Amino acid sequence: MRDPVQLVMTRQWEAAQRGMLSTWTVFDHPRDFPAAFVARRFESGKGTPEPVPTDDIIVAHELEPLHECLARSGLTPLARMEGDQPQIVEVWL
Repeated sequence: MRDPVQLVMTRQWEAAQRGMLSTWTVFDHPRDFPAAFVARRFESGKGTPEPVPTDDIIVAHELEPLHECLARSGLTPLARMEGDQPQIVEVWL
């Protein structure tokens, strides 16, 4: 799946069909991608209260393309929380 908007929308729908909550966390140059911003999908629900990372990621060299992709997918950003890792920019639901 090459279109990142289609990826996000498909994964959101698939997770919902399984009764899971799918969230996308945006990271600022994480260790595994030190030269990029990364949106990584997590799932929680059905006895899994803590979000579990999935293999779904979107990589960009600038933050704005990730914002555009997630917004075009119908998601809403939540600001980072005080206890979040320093690399976390925000979470999208």
